[in-house]
Amino acid sequence: MYSGGLDSVGCLHALLTEDAYADFGIHVHHMHLVNVEDRALAEKQAARASIEEFRARGARRFTYTESGHNYNFLHRRFIWDMDISAFMAANIAIADEAIVHIAMGRTRTDVEGGGEAFQRRMRRAQRVFDAVWTLEQRERPVYIFPVVAFSKAEIWQRLPVSLRELAWSCRRPRYEDDTPVACGTCRTCQDIASMHTELEPLP
Repeated sequence: MYSGGLDSVGCLHALLTEDAYADFGIHVHHMHLVNVEDRALAEKQAARASIEEFRARGARRFTYTESGHNYNFLHRRFIWDMDISAFMAANIAIADEAIVHIAMGRTRTDVEGGGEAFQRRMRRAQRVFDAVWTLEQRERPVYIFPVVAFSKAEIWQRLPVSLRELAWSCRRPRYEDDTPVACGTCRTCQDIASMHTELEPLP
């Protein structure tokens, strides 16, 4: 499940390059999540550009699909991406019986910094997945988290420069002629800025 953000780019990079996943067939899916945060266009462009970069770098073959989800009318409370990702992941796995794992870009930063609220969201997303799977007679796919041992800063440092620069992380973008511009003030923008100034890139 691929947003085009730093975590999911790091997750896909791990799946495509690490020996532990060498025998995996990979289906990458991006959701256009239109909501009050207005990130859908920025994330769509980042997802497509980074997928093209993976292929240009000679990554082994994978399938790439997209789906659209418009929740812009929900102004007071929007649907968490974790929930709709679980819903779509279950339906994709039902449609393709070869899928036995669902890979998500959870990081050590998410787990350690999210607290009990994050854990409740994780449990709720798992229940969404389980609810979709209710009518299936075969074994449910298992969630895996290929980069959960790493912080966001470590993922940024592990990625090739061309890939990490294509990832989109800003939560409140603005647009200039359909070109997304990071706000520079949200938490993720501040995190990325600190990575640029504090971390030395790997060779």
